Amino acid sequence: MISYTITALHPILQVKEAAGGTGGLCGSTFLNRRFGEFLTAKLGGEAGWDDEILAEAMERFDSVVRYHTLGKATSLKC
Repeated sequence: MISYTITALHPILQVKEAAGGTGGLCGSTFLNRRFGEFLTAKLGGEAGWDDEILAEAMERFDSVVRYHTLGKATSLKC
């Protein structure tokens, strides 16, 4: 599992890898779910926060952040 640190909320959500992982894409559904829950808990009361913003943040997390960190480990088996 990899840990991420939120580095910016505005103008867009930005995260960086806090602790690198050594495994493959194992359990990524649970990671995504927990990340979404975390964002909602932390940002759900902010003006402008809605399901569309959450969906955009989750898409970015899944396609950009995890791809750049886990995509390199595609040869690892779960």
